[in-house]
Amino acid sequence: MSVVARVSLVLALLVGLVVGGSGTTYALWSSLATATATAHSGSVAISASGGDTTNVVYGPSVLTRTGTVTLTNTGTVPVNYTTSVATTGSSALVAAVARTSWSVAQPSDCTAAPPGGASTGSLSAMVLSGTLAVGAVAYWCVRTTLTAAQVTSLAGAQFVATVTAAASLGQWTTSSSTTITQSVATPSYPQMTCVGSTPPWGLTVSWTSPAGWPYHLQELWVDGHYLSAHNANYTSRYLDWATLASATGSTPGNPQVFHLEVRAQNPTTLVWSVIAQGTVVTRIIDYGTYQHQVAQCT
Repeated sequence: MSVVARVSLVLALLVGLVVGGSGTTYALWSSLATATATAHSGSVAISASGGDTTNVVYGPSVLTRTGTVTLTNTGTVPVNYTTSVATTGSSALVAAVARTSWSVAQPSDCTAAPPGGASTGSLSAMVLSGTLAVGAVAYWCVRTTLTAAQVTSLAGAQFVATVTAAASLGQWTTSSSTTITQSVATPSYPQMTCVGSTPPWGLTVSWTSPAGWPYHLQELWVDGHYLSAHNANYTSRYLDWATLASATGSTPGNPQVFHLEVRAQNPTTLVWSVIAQGTVVTRIIDYGTYQHQVAQCT
């Protein structure tokens, strides 16, 4: 059918529909407009990728990560785009992560310092937006950071952030998503060394200071209760049941388990963290006088 014939047919239909009623006219006109726009305007499509380049497991020596979110116009018409972020998992970690994002010409530019106009805030509040020509690609650097104190307090936390890019042209929209997974390592601490006494009413626990921390404070804690202060030249402590019970406010138990940990202050960041842990078990050996023996140490 020729162009003239098609135009004539559409006009004829419109005249008939106006006579037939305005509601029907609108419905059919919408259908015709949609079909015509789809056929003659092309397709709206976008691809989002690269979220995994910002995946990270934070730890004492890993406090920041920089990745690149890539948005590509895979359709046949220019589009406007904008992103939104939805998260699942630890809300505390999501809130703690500091985010900086900015656009670059190529992914390798993300190794440079962010420009003055870079966007900052939480990852969940990140919005990337712009316009893409047909076949064009937008690169967005995403840098996330935790502090050393947050790494300690959020150990074991994890979240997944889904970054969804929506592309639009007029009333037509489409979307694509990519995900970012971030977590904080659960630390593994060296075990204390235990030396028994004779008679076995108590024992001595000892530990090793981290290299380079010779003069900073260390503290011995029992079940979350402070027991004593130490430094790198004083890394042991004699323990009996009375000392342990007094520190924790415990009543006699048989057996009774006490959890120990040594906390030390990093000389560079001044952040306190656990450097050693252990467990001692006490048992009553004379029920008449509640004599306690520190019978086991792990």
